[in-house]
Amino acid sequence: MAGDKHDKTEAPTPKRKKEARKEGQVVRSEDLITWMSVLLATVVMPGLVTRTANAVNASMRMMVEVAERPDEKLLPGYIAKVMITALGALLPSMLVLLLIAIVGNVAQVGLLLTGKPLQPKFSRLNPFAGIKRIFSVQSLWQTLTSTAKLAIISAVAWTMVSGTAAELTRAPFRSVTDSITSAATLSLELVRAVAAAALVVGIADYAFQRRKLAKDLRMSKHDIKEEAKESDGNPHVKGRQRQVRAQMSRNRMLSAIPNADVIITNPTHFAIAIEYKRALGAPKVIARGSDALAARIKAEGVAAGVPLVEAKPLARALYAVCRVGEEIPPELYQGVATVLAFLQQLSATARTIGGPIGIQVPDTWTPSDAELVRVPPARRLMLEKMAAAPPGSA
Repeated sequence: MAGDKHDKTEAPTPKRKKEARKEGQVVRSEDLITWMSVLLATVVMPGLVTRTANAVNASMRMMVEVAERPDEKLLPGYIAKVMITALGALLPSMLVLLLIAIVGNVAQVGLLLTGKPLQPKFSRLNPFAGIKRIFSVQSLWQTLTSTAKLAIISAVAWTMVSGTAAELTRAPFRSVTDSITSAATLSLELVRAVAAAALVVGIADYAFQRRKLAKDLRMSKHDIKEEAKESDGNPHVKGRQRQVRAQMSRNRMLSAIPNADVIITNPTHFAIAIEYKRALGAPKVIARGSDALAARIKAEGVAAGVPLVEAKPLARALYAVCRVGEEIPPELYQGVATVLAFLQQLSATARTIGGPIGIQVPDTWTPSDAELVRVPPARRLMLEKMAAAPPGSA
């Protein structure tokens, strides 16, 4: 059991992943973003160089114009033109690189704003924890990736330089422009090759970080059970809450018994308190119960002076098909009306003295070919509307 409690063999739940994300535990590889930016920078660099050269030429022409026609009033306009030209040359490439960095981060971790990773943690000051981090798998992986990057960059650079050695030796015999162009092209190709090779290491680093995070977030079966208790509520607490709600509902029901016109009993198993207000419609059940609760209802009724009528078949039918707060169904109108009419004929004293009054109520509610079943009020209303609808109407 102890092993089952602490062995983290289960995949993390969505709640666990969400909490980890809030804590800043996400899959992210700096190498992947860095080398992707460098690689894409080599694509936009030629355009940047061309635009920068054009901007410099335009600025030089403006400076010549200013030197030929010096004028204090025109100087601010020339400065503004130079700044706009330089900004126009640099801004597109800067925006592209910024967009690459943003997209790279969003693609890895999504939109995440949290300051929890920046909060101070005193556990980081623990020297034993620091030593453990130094010799951890994460630290070993970082060392391996750094060594791999250095080896790959050195190998690619050596290969590129060796392949272009003959081209470089001919540089003194070329014009300055051709030599600069050739050197720039070779440098750009070298950076691009190194970035592409390092990007492979970045992808491997991202895969490792993803696998490590999934392993760190694993849960034990005990953790999953505890999380389920927190989400759904402790069964013992929920059971206690249900008991409290049931007790409160029972107390409200018993407090309404003095408003009843009659309590129909079985006599010992069932007790149903009926309230009838002509202006409000059909008689309504305001309390019902069996066994101990039935005895409590009868006691409350006697204390409140509510007449008790013993009618066994009617009591069983009322208990079966009615709930507290519901009007009695039409099938039981005649039976309840018989009881109410009988009480109307008695004096007030006769209604409450001498215990329950036993009467015979004819069974007019049980169908001849079936049993009396409960139909909830909402469904009964729907059936009545369907029966009242004209034939052929949808």
